[in-house]
Amino acid sequence: MGGRRGHDALPGFSAGSHFFDYAMKPLRAVPLVRCAIYTRVSTDDQASGEYNSLDVQRDICLHAVALRRRESWVAARFFEDAGHSGKNLERPGLRELIDAARSGEIDVVVVYKLDRITRSLADFHALRKELERNGVRFVSATESFDADTPVGMLTVNMLLSFAQFERETTVERVRHKLGERAKRGMWNGGRSPLGYVHDSRTKKIGIREEEAVVVRRIFELSREWGNPAKVAAILNAEGLRTAERQGRKSMAGGKLYVGRRVAAIVANPFYKGMIRHRGEEYPGEHPALVSVELWRQANETLRGGMRSARNPGNRNP
Repeated sequence: MGGRRGHDALPGFSAGSHFFDYAMKPLRAVPLVRCAIYTRVSTDDQASGEYNSLDVQRDICLHAVALRRRESWVAARFFEDAGHSGKNLERPGLRELIDAARSGEIDVVVVYKLDRITRSLADFHALRKELERNGVRFVSATESFDADTPVGMLTVNMLLSFAQFERETTVERVRHKLGERAKRGMWNGGRSPLGYVHDSRTKKIGIREEEAVVVRRIFELSREWGNPAKVAAILNAEGLRTAERQGRKSMAGGKLYVGRRVAAIVANPFYKGMIRHRGEEYPGEHPALVSVELWRQANETLRGGMRSARNPGNRNP
């Protein structure tokens, strides 16, 4: 969805709104007030569909611009971030907007709501200062305030404080939920580890036998050699590759093994039947692929081998 992040309001652009033509044409021959419309959603699901949340936000912003057509407001640029959180300012669409402000391409930033720009009070003030340095104003299409007055700034601070509180409360609830799931031995999701498959019907994770053989081979080689790079070379020579998993947009994996990848697999307590969460380990409800003893031996041998590699002078002649 990132392909539409920033685009010019050119003739023929279809905004899906009857407000578009009005927002594009000023009434009088006076200097235009070039508006940049910014939209954001946190998940890809919100950005999918024929008329999605991004389209709704954009149409509301276009309506706000059209209402000020007598002041020569026009929609000049469109920027969006699909599937990006508002927890910070590191978003491709927002960075493009800031670049447009610095290069003098826009005069006003219009958003559906303040929290579409950010949910952080500190980040908003940093962004506002950056826009002000470049002579760019900030307007919310659905919230009434004037950020240039003390009362307006109080309103902004209150709105963003509530938005930040909501985000932090949500994060805390999710953290507690993940902790409780881990204590009950439940897998917390993500891409299933090498050797396992997730059953979407039962919501349980089971063994993928063709990959489980590779996992056991990795542990046995690690116990024997104590060198992750050596183990990776052996796996590659045997024609083995990393697990292939479906990513957000394409297949991931199927690559050569490297020492860092081998070390990460061996260090993962999931393979001995444990769930690790925030530094603690809990018995998992999933089946183990290696014994506790093999897991311990492989890890001790790898740690010893890596210490020797870092301190070659400590080796016996």
